[in-house]
Amino acid sequence: MRSFKIAVSCVVSIFICFGLAMAEGTVLLPDLIVDSVTFAPLAKEGGVVNSVMISVKNQGKGDAAGCLLSLSCSALTCNGGSECEKLSQLINGTIQVPALKSGEEINLQWKPASPISWAGGKYSVTAEIDKFNAVQEADETNNIKQSTVYIKSLSPRPGAY
Repeated sequence: MRSFKIAVSCVVSIFICFGLAMAEGTVLLPDLIVDSVTFAPLAKEGGVVNSVMISVKNQGKGDAAGCLLSLSCSALTCNGGSECEKLSQLINGTIQVPALKSGEEINLQWKPASPISWAGGKYSVTAEIDKFNAVQEADETNNIKQSTVYIKSLSPRPGAY
């Protein structure tokens, strides 16, 4: 009888070490989602993008360990020719997301190394939480959020050269 208690104790310890919670014999898993992706107010007016704001939430019943958020951008339509692809590659990378308790939400900010002047057009920014499946989740299919931004072309002022 004693060996059974030790085995159960070890299993419970393993679940706790890997960030999994148990309730009445059921494993409570986190469920990470990207709730929103928004742009600096100036982005839609054309000109400079100062930052991208990303809201991440754990809507699962269990706590989630820290992981990475991947951010990428692509030019859907653009008035700047080959410059568009160069611009879209500037928003590309990862952000460290801290551990989130069940129901917890966090706002993250991505800032370019220097302000980006965008060519007018339509861009798609994709944020993906836990792209490399470091966190075991209740639903692994809802980790991506895509947002589209339309940026007006800047037209030269009369008399400006």
